[in-house]
Amino acid sequence: MQDNYEKLGEQEIDGQKAIGFVARGPNEEVKVWANAQTALPIRVEFRVGQMFAILKNFQFDVPIEDSLMSLDVPEGYTLEKTDLDLTDATFIPIFA
Repeated sequence: MQDNYEKLGEQEIDGQKAIGFVARGPNEEVKVWANAQTALPIRVEFRVGQMFAILKNFQFDVPIEDSLMSLDVPEGYTLEKTDLDLTDATFIPIFA
């Protein structure tokens, strides 16, 4: 399999020294800018077809309340069981 990515070098992103990479597919592109020292993402840009999005302002190791991670059904909602048969499904990878 041929590598479909390239290094973008260094750049300052939001006041941080960042290293960048871009990966491309037939109809998509993802750019990741990461902190040069920690390798944590600073900015992610992706395009699929005509859709384009930028993800930024990431926060890591932020304390959150346990209740926000609960899998309990919230008050006022009911749980419904659904069966989904994917035995005949075809999956196409985005990046081939």
